[in-house]
Amino acid sequence: MMSNLDTSRKGVAVGPLLAKNAMLVMLVSLSICIFVYASRAAVGNLYVLSLKDEIEAVATLNSKGEIPSIVDARQLTASVMSWDGHTPSTLAYVASFTRWFEHLLSQSHVYQQNSLSIDVPMMLDEAIEARPTMSNQYLLRAMELWLEGESKEVIAHQYQLAQHFGPFDKDVALASLEFYLAYWPSLTKQEKVLASRYLLSPRDYRLNYWQIGAVIKRSQNQKRACNLLRFNNVHIRECKV
Repeated sequence: MMSNLDTSRKGVAVGPLLAKNAMLVMLVSLSICIFVYASRAAVGNLYVLSLKDEIEAVATLNSKGEIPSIVDARQLTASVMSWDGHTPSTLAYVASFTRWFEHLLSQSHVYQQNSLSIDVPMMLDEAIEARPTMSNQYLLRAMELWLEGESKEVIAHQYQLAQHFGPFDKDVALASLEFYLAYWPSLTKQEKVLASRYLLSPRDYRLNYWQIGAVIKRSQNQKRACNLLRFNNVHIRECKV
């Protein structure tokens, strides 16, 4: 979680914070998924391919404890936007890359907020306005609201939109489960039913139990999820006593 976010500035009760490792995993997943749409929408766009390479390069540097290049990332995002910045898939891809890159950078001593000079919320608004039926855009917006410390109800609305447009999408299911487990005590009956479906019927969403287990392991409400699984005779490694 970025330390310089003022999570209380909106005057609402701040719920569970999005953990750093959870955010990283979710953003990597969304970046890869949205990249598929972006590359199809921009056939021959070498800049989009270069941005994908940058993700892999930055991840490698981060694993070695080295500092990624802000200049290179800024130039690449600018090139992508100038070449193909009007398609909603590209807007969403650059937004997810920007937030992911800044998250990694926040773990180094050179971090400055908005290092890539990109307005992520505005970019997501443009993408949604251009193509309001792409579910991953709502997941990214939900994550932004979560990071900003918005109320559970405001964040949940974005997940509901993502579920509406991608009811059986695996990224939607995993991101929604992450959110539901974080806010489990305050979920509505309908939200608990859907969370239970994700936990008990992952194959309906093209998921495996190791993916469900990874989400459970990161959750502060791991015990609640494990109790539900055990009650239904589902046993996974993350829930072993």
